[in-house]
Amino acid sequence: RLVTGIITTVVDASIEECATFEYMKDSRGNLASLKKKMIVKQHVEKLTSHSQLFYSLRKFPLIYKREFWMLAIWKREGASRIWLTYEDTNLIDNTIQGSQENVHADAKTVWLFEKLPKIGNKDQCRVTMVTRRDLKGIVPSSVMNSLVGYIKKGFKIFRNHFDKSKEIDLLMRLKIIEKLKILELGYNSLS
Repeated sequence: RLVTGIITTVVDASIEECATFEYMKDSRGNLASLKKKMIVKQHVEKLTSHSQLFYSLRKFPLIYKREFWMLAIWKREGASRIWLTYEDTNLIDNTIQGSQENVHADAKTVWLFEKLPKIGNKDQCRVTMVTRRDLKGIVPSSVMNSLVGYIKKGFKIFRNHFDKSKEIDLLMRLKIIEKLKILELGYNSLS
């Protein structure tokens, strides 16, 4: 069973902050959201400053747990883009032993973080994620359909982590107030 998806959103952060949050699987922010992402176990092993191995064991409803063994690589493209890819690998350390009950699933995910113009002093970034996931084995269509919701939920966790919409709204309201004051001054000087 295969699920593919493309999600794009705008995030209130720099491309560096976004890429770091997604790439650093053992950060406090990511560790705090493991359960929401249905991850029951994970292991991260740094290879270089631009690559790491990532193992995750996920529990989906109604089916056996699924293991994902991924190689993560990031690359900066100029000053305005960062790419991050996850793809299947067999390089995971032999010390990580899965259960025979677990099914080895596979996936490929590509993230693109693109710099957008700031709003006031707040960074903006367009985030696009393209993913293909194959859970392998016998999987009811209801589970596959719910997987799309879980992917969306993980993306929402990511977006909410950086949400500064109230601060940005305040900046926009202050700009409108300043314009109104200028208009009022101009109107008063005509009277």
